[in-house]
Amino acid sequence: VLNDWMPTLKAYDPLIVSGLAYGIDIAAHRAALENGLATAAVLAHGLDRIYPAAHKGTAKEMLQNGGLITDYMSGTNPDRENFPQRNRIVAGLCEGLLVVETAKKGGSMISCELAISNNREVFAVPNAIGSPRSEGCHDLIRLNKAQLCDSPEHLVRSLGWGEAKKEVKAIQQQVFRELNPEEEKVVSFLENSGTASFDVILRQTSLTMNQLSNTLLMLEMEGIITALSGKRYLLS
Repeated sequence: VLNDWMPTLKAYDPLIVSGLAYGIDIAAHRAALENGLATAAVLAHGLDRIYPAAHKGTAKEMLQNGGLITDYMSGTNPDRENFPQRNRIVAGLCEGLLVVETAKKGGSMISCELAISNNREVFAVPNAIGSPRSEGCHDLIRLNKAQLCDSPEHLVRSLGWGEAKKEVKAIQQQVFRELNPEEEKVVSFLENSGTASFDVILRQTSLTMNQLSNTLLMLEMEGIITALSGKRYLLS
């Protein structure tokens, strides 16, 4: 699946983020490298080592187009409890989290819950019925925690990567009611940036997540901004 999807995704220049572990993690990194995409690994230990050691060659290649990320000090061992902890960084870095295969319990399911709680899009690939490695994906879809994703085009469309940037004309503020300070920050930023994602607006306006969510909702209800797929926004 990953090798088949990468050529389509390459047109949008994504960063593929995973954990350098056995299985889907290393498959994602290698598929990205083979297709010329940037890829980064979030490690569960310090940067003075690579675990598993068999993946050192891939890690070295990633330094040329991507990188290695950790919040553990050098000398930290790859202890079991570190792996679920590092998943919060994986979930936070990703605009969309794609689950290719997982059991009902495991690191991927933890990453999904973290992604959902941080307002990220989650996608799951349906697999063979009855396979233990498919049960987690099917549960995520069944419980409406993840979108069923069976093609790279679906992923691109849902994240709004295919949206062409629209030419934004100068807004005459007098045609709106008087904006409050939070609304002014959002409108001013979108005037200059065009289309922007929730996360980018959050960083650039320094609003809290609750403030931004409420502000975007009010601006959308009044027709001042338009919400696109993938939690992206632009001025109407």
